[in-house]
Amino acid sequence: FKELLKGKKLFREQKFVFDKELRQLDLLAVDEKEAFIFDYKSSKNELEKNLEQVNFYKNAVSSLLQDKTIRAFIVFCLENEINIQEV
Repeated sequence: FKELLKGKKLFREQKFVFDKELRQLDLLAVDEKEAFIFDYKSSKNELEKNLEQVNFYKNAVSSLLQDKTIRAFIVFCLENEINIQEV
């Protein structure tokens, strides 16, 4: 996780409007070439809904930062582990 953030400017809990919807990113990490979106979840319930949400974020950030490679991750903060899934 730390390696993904290395050298990037971090924006926490960033609100934005896209397609007339107000949303909030948990974490956006940006450098000159790429932007990473991180969405934190406390369970793996509702995985499809979570994937849809993160894909929405990815589309929004892609439209705003057209010169960057966009990657998105769900960070599952579970009871005994942290699991990171790229979307």
